[in-house]
Amino acid sequence: MQQNSLVLTEDKINCDNPAYAAWQTLLAHVMQLKAEKRTEYIRYLPQHWRAVYTGFRLQNEINNGGDHQFFWNSAGALNRETLEDLRLISAGPFVLLFEEAIDEYERHDYRGEKTESGNSWEAFTKAHKERRLADLDEVFCKVQKTIAMHLCDFIRNNRSVYCHPAK
Repeated sequence: MQQNSLVLTEDKINCDNPAYAAWQTLLAHVMQLKAEKRTEYIRYLPQHWRAVYTGFRLQNEINNGGDHQFFWNSAGALNRETLEDLRLISAGPFVLLFEEAIDEYERHDYRGEKTESGNSWEAFTKAHKERRLADLDEVFCKVQKTIAMHLCDFIRNNRSVYCHPAK
């Protein structure tokens, strides 16, 4: 898959939600890959495109099921990259929250729990009921400027890297 074909038009950058336009563009590429190749593809994207994926993924997972769901589903595969990308887009409050969430994630064996249980719903909900990350989820949801809003600002302020093929 050619990463250099990831490009946004000026119209998409100037629309109401350029972050969502970038997310849709990126997903069109990612969904063409076999599932086992997606994480590595994301990991080696140019950081400005990777930030679109990691930012939306984090926001969507937390909005749907909290940090617990994010870590259960991702097994921490892109934790370092997600943190780097939050810094890149100047999403300060989310950097701090994600650092705390990673600390809590590392205190538990998410990967082991998921594997041992065969990724069972019972194991997922048991760990979720422990409310390991619930306080962080509540703060996350109260932050006025979402990750997507930070991405919109970042894309508009760095339009040249999104308008031209990645190098």
